[in-house]
Amino acid sequence: MRRRHFAATLLAGMLSALDPTPSTPRDATGPGWIPVRAMWVWNTSELIASTSARTSFLEHAKGLGLTDAYLFIRAAEYSSQDEGLTTLVGAMRKIGVRAWGMEGWRGYFSDGVGPAELYAAVDALVGYNSRHDLKFAGFHSDIEPHDGQGAGENRFVNGIAQSQLTQTQLSSRDEILTEWLGIHEVLLAKTTAAGIEYGAAIASWVDDYYGEPL
Repeated sequence: MRRRHFAATLLAGMLSALDPTPSTPRDATGPGWIPVRAMWVWNTSELIASTSARTSFLEHAKGLGLTDAYLFIRAAEYSSQDEGLTTLVGAMRKIGVRAWGMEGWRGYFSDGVGPAELYAAVDALVGYNSRHDLKFAGFHSDIEPHDGQGAGENRFVNGIAQSQLTQTQLSSRDEILTEWLGIHEVLLAKTTAAGIEYGAAIASWVDDYYGEPL
């Protein structure tokens, strides 16, 4: 029951209207609402370093009608790349695209290096926002519990429906899914306290994994 309650709370937080860019409304029930068209951007450092790469990205973003872009940024880069990020965020704002910070890796679970660096990325984004009038709209996480990316143990037990797991396997899957929700809980609390939005990559198969819900 606690998981269901938190899942509803998480969804409500992600859909909240804490929007630093009023030109992009988030009320999907009101008249004239603008649907979100978002893109993950994993080569943020290239967009900062290269004017041509940044120009190309902005042209594509405008052509696609993007409203939001999730920019992969490590915690330290909010300071070390402060000037470049300011340029990029400002250029995105001019074409109506909201900038989000993004981080994520399978290794951020406790069987890897743990979530400390993921939490640090949120804190660094909040610190960046406190230094600038032009702010990031929110933070997006891409941390998924299934096994891969060369990190962690086989705790999720890929490729097996829930009813086919042994009791040991089921306990292992339950533990990492519970940890997954706990990480989201921390990230949501941090972003809510900072007055920014939180978004998360939620695997499409959570309610239909090999024909069964998790």
